[in-house]
Amino acid sequence: MEDIFEKYESEVRSYCRKYPVIFERAVNDTIYSESGDAYIDFLSVAGSMNYGHNNPYIKSAVLEYLSEDRIINSLDMYTKAKERFIQTFEEEILIPRKLDYKIMCCGPTGTNAVEAAIKLARKNQGRENIFAFFRHLPRHDIRQPCAYH
Repeated sequence: MEDIFEKYESEVRSYCRKYPVIFERAVNDTIYSESGDAYIDFLSVAGSMNYGHNNPYIKSAVLEYLSEDRIINSLDMYTKAKERFIQTFEEEILIPRKLDYKIMCCGPTGTNAVEAAIKLARKNQGRENIFAFFRHLPRHDIRQPCAYH
C-alpha cells in the first residue's frame, strides 16, 4: 500500500483502513482497483452517488452542459440552469404534492450547508445565538467542534 497516504492523510480515516485497496475508476455501482479487480460499491460515497459513478445518462448531460460553457456554480445568484431546475422542481414535486416550500441553493461545501442551516434555525426560531460544544485537542493545540482522532 502506498506509504503516501499514511504520511499525509489525517488519522481520522475509517473506510480505507477496512478496505486497503487503491481504486482507479468506477462505472455505475462498480468500482475498479488499480489492478483491475471489480468491487460493488455498497458505500455509494455515503449516499451521495445514489445514481452510481459516471452514470452514462448523467455523464452525457454534464458533458453537454460543460461543452456549452454553462455556469457551474454561482452561489445564490440567478442563472438559467437554476431557473430551469426550480421550474421543474415546482412542476414535478411541489405542485403535485401541494407543498408550499422554499428552496435554498447554497454553496458546494458542507460549511455552506451548515451556515444555511444555522441561518434557517435563527430565522425560524427568532433567535440570534447558537450554542456549540467544543473540546480541546492538545495534540494539535487547536479547538475543534466535536472532533475526534
